Amino acid sequence: MAWLLSLAGYNPLHLGKSFEKCRTETGFEFGSADIIAYEENERILLVDCDTGPIDQNKIQRLIELGNFFSECLKEYRGLEIIPVLITPKEFTGQPKKGLRIVDCRYLKRILEEIAKGQQKKARAIFCEFGY
Repeated sequence: MAWLLSLAGYNPLHLGKSFEKCRTETGFEFGSADIIAYEENERILLVDCDTGPIDQNKIQRLIELGNFFSECLKEYRGLEIIPVLITPKEFTGQPKKGLRIVDCRYLKRILEEIAKGQQKKARAIFCEFGY
């Protein structure tokens, strides 16, 4: 996924197992993500990748991480913080408010736009909230 985000024009940072969970100094876990992707002066994507069934706990941790980043970076008014769950499966449920789910249909569209040289369109698909 970091490769795909990079092809779409984001600067991704894969966090790995050691850093994917965000904790307070006391050890309280308040969120997790697999990748943080940055688009200069536009947005930060907090990306969690999942190949299994969509886990509501994982979704909640991702939303909480988005809220934490939004609070920490609120002085940067134009910078969007978008929690994104990426799955190769088709998602048919109703996503929670403020969470972007990129399923197999969106992944296909992203790849098609990249193949056409439409990096900006590919990048935008990661941020669409309409289903």
